[in-house]
Amino acid sequence: MHLFNEHLTETPRKPMELALRMRRVDTGERTLLLLVHWQLPVGQDQCLGVLNWTGSARRCLFEPQRHLQFGQSALAACLPVLAMVRKTTWAALVAECPELDNGHPSRDHIVYLFWLLAPATRQPVHASLGFINRKLQCGLRALCQLRSLGSRRRLSQHCLTLNESQLDQMCCPHGSSCFLELVIIEGG
Repeated sequence: MHLFNEHLTETPRKPMELALRMRRVDTGERTLLLLVHWQLPVGQDQCLGVLNWTGSARRCLFEPQRHLQFGQSALAACLPVLAMVRKTTWAALVAECPELDNGHPSRDHIVYLFWLLAPATRQPVHASLGFINRKLQCGLRALCQLRSLGSRRRLSQHCLTLNESQLDQMCCPHGSSCFLELVIIEGG
């Protein structure tokens, strides 16, 4: 909750800003987050939603949250998991140089990174990421490991990378949106 209250509100407000969702989830519970990929700004990390994962009490995978605001104490035993996306270019991604995101890149050079961000856990935690179109057909499903807040973003088991045409194929025609399906499954 500290992440949401203190850091996510710093994101600049824009008319197309995505509705940030917060939800308490159990292991294996499915969550759908709306993804309007053609509206995403290039070169900015965007949070699609915050899942407060209850985890497995008997495994004690993470430290309880502290310093929560009034009325949020029920979330102390939950792990905040941020569903993140970044629209970028292959050049900026490979060179790890955000300055290469400037300008208006062509569709052929656009790439989307999807990852889940959370405070450090004692053991790796995995989640299934799926893309479902408006007709509720699944276009892709992949297993990703939650990335710790302190680690650097790289192409690895922590993120899923798709190009513009792959996302277009999964969405219905005419610039429609799709849903990002998240299911936290612990150890994987």
